[in-house]
Amino acid sequence: MSPDEVLDAHLDTPVPQRVLVFDIETAPLHSYHFRVWKEDIAPDQLQNRTWIICWSAKWAGQKTVHADTVTPEEALAEDDSRVVASLASLVREADVVVAHNLKGFDLKILNTRLLDLRQPPLPPVTMLDTLDSVKRNFKLEYNRLDYLARFLGLEPKHKMQMRDWILATKGDEKSLRKMTRYCKHDTQLLEDVLGIIRPYVKGLPRMVVGTRPFHKACPHCGSDDLNPTKDYRTKASDFPMFQCGNCQGFSRLRSSKQATRLALHPL
Repeated sequence: MSPDEVLDAHLDTPVPQRVLVFDIETAPLHSYHFRVWKEDIAPDQLQNRTWIICWSAKWAGQKTVHADTVTPEEALAEDDSRVVASLASLVREADVVVAHNLKGFDLKILNTRLLDLRQPPLPPVTMLDTLDSVKRNFKLEYNRLDYLARFLGLEPKHKMQMRDWILATKGDEKSLRKMTRYCKHDTQLLEDVLGIIRPYVKGLPRMVVGTRPFHKACPHCGSDDLNPTKDYRTKASDFPMFQCGNCQGFSRLRSSKQATRLALHPL
């Protein structure tokens, strides 16, 4: 088989992106202050920086939920360098990363810890922030993951108290194990939530690659069970549109009916 034939054979089969769903748990800040209401904490009152107690992550579609947690000794030293490096290593392997409040919290925290520890920076990565997607597409009473899970009939988040975080930072092994279980459940829960809301959310990144022109495959899940619907209409042109019989997601051809290039584009 010639190199071109090998390439064509590869492009003819949709290849799933490596989608990493993850969550992190951070240590609470502690400070010296005189009031409990409407207090602005000055830098010289703050006694620590944010650091990561644990993280959990899973590759979408796989069963295993990975996790890494500081040891009791690392917790007492507030040394998260090892768990930061292990999470960053996974993120570097991903094509798409998913978290609830990814843009506002998880990825910023990870980047901040990498900067503080002078560890190598992350490359550009495609982000799927489920909090942002929920806010843009729905009008729920609350956008927190726990409320979203209850709304969808899923098992809610596990119960945690501030004391659990405090004890974990003091190196309590039982609290560290509880924190890890809590974090792993959140990651699995987030993937379950994403699986349900995905057909209803617009503007998601492409989850599969490798489909060549004229090959009909859902850009969300890779299925070839595509059913024509009404055209996607802009001010200038009409684009053939399809709904996937597998994931129910919508996609359209990249070019209008008058054009010749027919590559599917997710909606």
